[in-house]
Amino acid sequence: MAHRASYLIFNGDISGGHWVRHTCNNGDNGCVNPAHLISGTPGQNRQDTLRAGNASSQKLTVDNVKTIRQRLAANIPCHTIADEFGVLVSTIRQIKAGRSWGWLGE
Repeated sequence: MAHRASYLIFNGDISGGHWVRHTCNNGDNGCVNPAHLISGTPGQNRQDTLRAGNASSQKLTVDNVKTIRQRLAANIPCHTIADEFGVLVSTIRQIKAGRSWGWLGE
């Protein structure tokens, strides 16, 4: 992605597991201005998105994910939970594996 390339050119390596974040909230519009780019965790990036109100396509809320985790802990099948929340089974599996919404913690 262009913003990552810009960050690498002007700031150097991106620390392990970190993402390039936009301080201008213009990431979806292709901003590559190195003055607007900082390194951060996926969780920080998600918080940036939520604070900026750019999560309009997000189907799940924090409360939904907490409920999903409770259902997973109760051994309810992923496809049942996916149907309940109107998302793909892969979304539930990503939450279960901690690859999605991992920033939320337990």
